[in-house]
Amino acid sequence: MPGVGLANGGSPCDVPIDKVPPNLRMPNTKLWIRMNDAWEIQEVWQRDDSELRLENVVHDVLIHDWDPIGCGVPDDEYDSYIPGICRLLRDGANEIKIGAHLEDIQTVSMGLRGNKDRNRQIAHILVERMRELTSVGQPKGGAAPDQSSANS
Repeated sequence: MPGVGLANGGSPCDVPIDKVPPNLRMPNTKLWIRMNDAWEIQEVWQRDDSELRLENVVHDVLIHDWDPIGCGVPDDEYDSYIPGICRLLRDGANEIKIGAHLEDIQTVSMGLRGNKDRNRQIAHILVERMRELTSVGQPKGGAAPDQSSANS
């Protein structure tokens, strides 16, 4: 079901070529894909550079600042949580909401003891980094279509 894995950001899967618009059929193209509950592709669109920059910022904060597991985890250990956090940031979520999301990841997804104060601090860092990205004229994320009409 959509939202399982990737911290409610969806799950990776192979995409049938006929579902990908011809102008996006290039090797290593970064795509967003929206699927319904039956895993049918509803929409495919290309992510822009600002979205990739945001993902890189979130990755760096998660691995270098948050790192609830510690003990030298692989560099991609928290990558599955990036899409959900980016969505919150693009939607303008505040530190409380992002901190609660991090707490949920830490306690529910990872089964670790939570640390609300630390998660709130990390949320503050994420919100500040998002502000830095948008204050230099960067758009608030990828060119994602309006999700109000999506079947999810």
